[in-house]
Amino acid sequence: MTIENSMLMYPENTQRLERYEQLQDAIYAKRDEIKKMESTKEDLEADIDEKYEELGDLQREVTEL
Repeated sequence: MTIENSMLMYPENTQRLERYEQLQDAIYAKRDEIKKMESTKEDLEADIDEKYEELGDLQREVTEL
């Protein structure tokens, strides 16, 4: 039996397959979104560390005055 015939004979399987494909697409999209957020998070953490270093430099300069 071909997939097409199976889908005609068992429409509930077609619906399940379509839903499965939708869910798979949603999963991949969510994973991509998370990866982008993680890289953004790493960038932000690096920026924050840099700002703390600058703050430390300024505070040292103030104490030297």
